[in-house]
Amino acid sequence: MSQVSLSRREALKLAGAATVGGLVGAMGQPGSTSMVHAQKDPAKPDLVVFVGDFYFEVGDPDGKNRKGKNAGFSIPSGQEYLVHFINEGKVLHEIHMGRKPNIGKRQYDENLFGGGFLGLHLDGGQAGYMHLNLPASQKGDWEVGCFVVGHYDDAKMHAPVKVV
Repeated sequence: MSQVSLSRREALKLAGAATVGGLVGAMGQPGSTSMVHAQKDPAKPDLVVFVGDFYFEVGDPDGKNRKGKNAGFSIPSGQEYLVHFINEGKVLHEIHMGRKPNIGKRQYDENLFGGGFLGLHLDGGQAGYMHLNLPASQKGDWEVGCFVVGHYDDAKMHAPVKVV
């Protein structure tokens, strides 16, 4: 039997593939609160969120017209929506969306996506997409946050998200 060694990046890619596989398998299941689609062109995101050390900032795909660090953003419900996250920082950041932050568990007690999908992990320089179609039942005030130790609580790396 041979031993296989994975780099951290390879392990994160495999974890991401497993998460997406689980989401696709859960689509249409009773109690599902969000849908994931693969039809949207990733070259044309509806929203670009830059993730840095230690902030979230909405801007144009070319990096211009930014709203300001941790200014927040809105996501429409009931329609296909593609969010492109770009980690322009140098360290690993997590992208979680929810309410009622739980620092001890390093996640939100109330997850925007239900219980099956917690968020993205992006190493410095990496980018990722969230392809969403949130139901009207998710309308309201939420938050995006990074729960890497010290980022949420000490560095205040979180921003408001409104589902409209």
